[in-house]
Amino acid sequence: MDREWLLAAAAALAAPTGVAVLFTIAMRAVLRADKTERAALAQIEREEREKGWGRAAGATAPASPAPESATDGAGRPAPPPVDSD
Repeated sequence: MDREWLLAAAAALAAPTGVAVLFTIAMRAVLRADKTERAALAQIEREEREKGWGRAAGATAPASPAPESATDGAGRPAPPPVDSD
């Protein structure tokens, strides 16, 4: 009788243990991929900094002014148009 209880307990713990192992493997792969991606981006930014251009050098696109119709004249956003239907 003691042996049956032990086998039942082992069988009950097998599935959660397997899921925990698979989860650990998956999370480890995700974290390693993130680490690799960060290293690659750091290398790209380092190369851009050496060239003197790109986001790493602080270059930004010039801001385009908002069209006149998008403001109410005082700099606030214009209200949406009203349907006449």
